[in-house]
Formats: sequence, C-alpha cells, structure tokens
Amino acid sequence: MNIEDKPEYNFKPIKRQSNIVNAPGGSVMGGGSVSSTNFVTGVSGSGWNLDATGNIEANDGTFRGTLETDSIFFKRQFIYTCFESLDGWETDVVGTGAVTVNLGSLYLKTGATNNSSILVANRNLSVLPLKIGEKSSLVEYGLVIPILTGDNYTAYFGVGDLNGALGGDGESYGFKVVNDTLYALYSVVAGETLTEITGVTLSDFNVYRTVYDFSKKLLSFYVNGILKTTISTAYPVVSIEGRFVMSIKCTDSVNREMYVAYATFAQDL
Repeated sequence: MNIEDKPEYNFKPIKRQSNIVNAPGGSVMGGGSVSSTNFVTGVSGSGWNLDATGNIEANDGTFRGTLETDSIFFKRQFIYTCFESLDGWETDVVGTGAVTVNLGSLYLKTGATNNSSILVANRNLSVLPLKIGEKSSLVEYGLVIPILTGDNYTAYFGVGDLNGALGGDGESYGFKVVNDTLYALYSVVAGETLTEITGVTLSDFNVYRTVYDFSKKLLSFYVNGILKTTISTAYPVVSIEGRFVMSIKCTDSVNREMYVAYATFAQDL
C-alpha cells in the first residue's frame, strides 16, 4: 500500500458525553473535579467533591491513614473541655445541690432535698464575644442522665442564658429534659420554644449537638450524629452570656444526677 493512500475506513468520532466520565463506586468526574453522584454544592450531607484546585468538600465521615500537612488554619473560635478543673467556671448551688470534678468528667447532683439544684456555667468573658445573632455556632455535650422512675426534675445543657440562669434575657439554644422527656430548645426574651425528641435513652452515654446556621437562620439538633429536628429562627444581634451552661433541678425529694464527659463550643470568627 502506498503511504499516500487514504485509509479504507475513516470513521467520524461520535460525541458520547461532555467532559464527564462515569467511574466505579458511584462517582463522576467532570470539569477537572471528582465527586460522588449524590454531591450537591453547599448542601450538608450530600456526598463529597474534590475540585481541580485541591479544595475538598465532604460530609462527616472517617479518615483512615496518616495525615501530613504544612499548616492548619482555624476559621472558628474553638473551645473543648473535659473539666480538668472548675477554674474559670461559676457554680450556683441551691439546697443540697453539688458538683464534683472527676478525671475526664463532671458530676452534677441535686441531693435528695426538694427544689435543690446545681448549675455550672462559663460566662462570656472571652476577647471573642459570643454573638449568636451575628455568627454561626455550635455546642456539643457528651453526657449521661441516669433514669429514676417516678422522679421529677428539669435539666438544661446548651449555650447562652438558659432559663435566664445567668441573669440575662434568656437567649439560648440546646437541650432540655423534663421528667425524662428530651426536648430541643430555642429561647429568647419572649420565652422557650420546645420540640420533643424521641428514641433517645437518657441513661446511655449520648452525644448532643446543636448547630446554628446564621445564613439560614436555622437550628439543627443532633443526637449521636443523627439529625432529630430543626427550628427556624432569628436571634437578635446581641452578645449573650454563657458558652457552656449545664444545670439540673429536682422537684421531689429524690437525688437526680448528670455526668458530663466533655463539652465543645465553636463560633465563626
């Protein structure tokens, strides 16, 4: 065959897809990015994405392996405590209420005297003020409340001036327990908004997280990583008291207890 001869067959390319390649495991690649098929930009819980510039967006998950990095930058004020001491905290004791610092936990009890209570709180004394009305934030507690059938009590754990306990206007969010019934809590000057949460055994160790999305004006309440409910709201633009507030009160002559393993707070800078 002469090298100048034309090929006997010369098929015209057929365009099948536009810059997208299906890959194993339900992922797709397009425009220089790799993402899961359920990924939606900016939507929490919608898979993962790695773009061409190296940015990674992913839902909560588990990382396995060794991570090496040149630097880590925090875009939030972040506080974590497992209560090494009560330095920097304040307590309010009524009746036979008491608090004890244990290794890696905090023990609150009312004692067996009617209307006794204990409150432990950290006031807003930071150089970075607590501004629920202006910034996104979250608070998380790992704790246990032993169940005693027939006992009457009220417990709070969250952020802000829960139940007006710190003498402010009551702006707060978190969880409330009344007689072994768990509620999501949103509170402002006008009063509390409560939504009952079911399917949680209070006497088990549970992780309670509340997230406030300032852009959406939305509170999301999680227990052990599972979204239980949301409350749409808008806080006034004020600095409020109390990054951490925990309290328990008995309304009968029976001791009630709360064991708190750790607490975490974060707020956008």
